[in-house]
Amino acid sequence: MTTREISRIILILIFFIVLCPAPVTAQSPVLLRTIGVTPLPFTGPGGNISYALHVADNGQLVTLNNRNSPDLFVYDRNGSLLWNRTLSAEKPPWISSVSIAPGAQDLIITQLVPACCHGSVTNTSSNKVMHLDRTGTILWDYPTMNPPLASGISASGQDFFIGTDDGRIHCLDRNGTLRWTTPVDVPVTSFVSSRNGNTIVATGESNYYYYHLYNEPLNPADIFVLDQNGTLLWKYQTGGLNTVSVSDDGSVVTVLEKSSGNLLVFNRSGSRIAQRSLGGASSGLSMSRDGSLIVAETEGGAVYGFDRTGAAIWNMTVYPGSQGIIFFGDENSIILGNGLSVSQYGRQGNLLGDYPADGHVRAVEPARDASSFVAGTDRSLFFFSTNRPLTDAEIPACTPLRTIQTPAGVPQPSTKAPICPGIAVFALAGYAPGMRFLRKWQSEYNRKCLVIQD
Repeated sequence: MTTREISRIILILIFFIVLCPAPVTAQSPVLLRTIGVTPLPFTGPGGNISYALHVADNGQLVTLNNRNSPDLFVYDRNGSLLWNRTLSAEKPPWISSVSIAPGAQDLIITQLVPACCHGSVTNTSSNKVMHLDRTGTILWDYPTMNPPLASGISASGQDFFIGTDDGRIHCLDRNGTLRWTTPVDVPVTSFVSSRNGNTIVATGESNYYYYHLYNEPLNPADIFVLDQNGTLLWKYQTGGLNTVSVSDDGSVVTVLEKSSGNLLVFNRSGSRIAQRSLGGASSGLSMSRDGSLIVAETEGGAVYGFDRTGAAIWNMTVYPGSQGIIFFGDENSIILGNGLSVSQYGRQGNLLGDYPADGHVRAVEPARDASSFVAGTDRSLFFFSTNRPLTDAEIPACTPLRTIQTPAGVPQPSTKAPICPGIAVFALAGYAPGMRFLRKWQSEYNRKCLVIQD
């Protein structure tokens, strides 16, 4: 090998080291740990598969109730039972909804009196809203007379929203005084509100099937968007049972219709940005706080990631019939119920970890600050919290953690360290002088070699 060839190889190696630094390990995802496991308290038929979970925004209070029962159970963030209460009326009432106020210092419960065939009794003061403090003491109640079906609390904790069977949305202040009432077209079944408080989205019960079966007049709308003063901004008809999510600033509203699997994306003014079909009945919807990523799931276990324009980014598969989708931690993690386990995915749909449970996961509910969540199976409640990456010695025996390698074919974030622009410019600028120096050095070296040989 000549000295010219050696110099070229050395120069190439220098440039490779400067411009192509060694890959660095991507930041480890925030792992999870169980901080408590509590058996379900229900003993009646169906009680272990039809229940509602609610978690305070800071994770400090968790409520559990059977959907057709007067019993309420309240836990702390570790799964310890704080108190329970059985509501009473002229006949055993149903807890139709629970909402926990920000700060976890109080909550509201809506109670209705059932009638035959999953109907309800009207014109009774037992249909009411109750405001309770953290210890379970009732601070006040507000009779709605017509059965209350849904409730919500604003991000400020100052406004309580109640939806009733006669198609009205009531707003109460913290003292139980009525602030405003907005009539809508159908019974109100759920609420979700933006974190900045300027957008309230209510879903209603559609009569789409009765319209087709019995020629009933079709309800004009089943999605209603209001501002913080109760002014109806716009409404829309999907003709079905809807799940809704809204971004923190209210600029993106997503709607997923359960039976058709149609996903709709709106802006705050009501313009439809996108409509997508999941190809089957849906089971879950969640959206990142900034509205940049929408995750939807079908009952068959197909999970899709969309951007805020409705464009598909990725898809993957979980166990059929799974339930529960949430964003977690710094929102670089997505938590999914996945058959007999709780699974943690990255924003690109890559599997990060799998946490076995003791039965089929029925629900996953997060704290709004994303510091903790609760997963419910048909046997128990699992209380999870974020945790820094653990060493083997630190992982407690009760932590059901199994790290999974990322499957092939899923888009991954780059783990290569970026090239520093300053170094690249410096290296390129020094290329010509370096070549001249090496040529001069090589010429002088050859001349000396010839002198020695002579």
